Amino acid sequence: MMFFKDRPIKQKFLLVIMAVNITTLLLGFAGFMIHDRWETRETMVAQTSTIASILAYNCTAALLFDDAADAQETLAFLKTKLPIVSAWILTAKGAPLARYVREGFAAPEMPPAVQKNAVTIKKQMLQLYREVRMENKPIGTVYIQSDTRQMVGHRKNHLFIATLALLFSIL
Repeated sequence: MMFFKDRPIKQKFLLVIMAVNITTLLLGFAGFMIHDRWETRETMVAQTSTIASILAYNCTAALLFDDAADAQETLAFLKTKLPIVSAWILTAKGAPLARYVREGFAAPEMPPAVQKNAVTIKKQMLQLYREVRMENKPIGTVYIQSDTRQMVGHRKNHLFIATLALLFSIL
């Protein structure tokens, strides 16, 4: 540690202050990124859950009367929701009544095993199940797959901002 020992006291103070400054910035940015990732995920879940609730409400008649055309029409509005990659309306027995797949994506023929009101994130996909009920009895399920790549975009932007802030603090 001869490098630090042989320096004048003024440079030693400057190096210590810069080390504390950089450490504080890195910890602050790490905390910000963790919070923002959690907040972005919660927002995505809330938005997808709202879409699932709307679909569940609008497909009740289609499920009651086993009307695939009406169910397909209900799913058609998902074309305006870019993060939604695929969606299914499933009967109470788990059979598909209608399905939507966004152009350019290859969705599986069937969603994973039907669950009641569950949310999971796997392989950059948010998977949400919403049970459809009529008079307190389950009549079907809405399954939605949503792309979570926007979270990756947020992380890249935050890393860029953190790097710029760190560089400017060193100058």
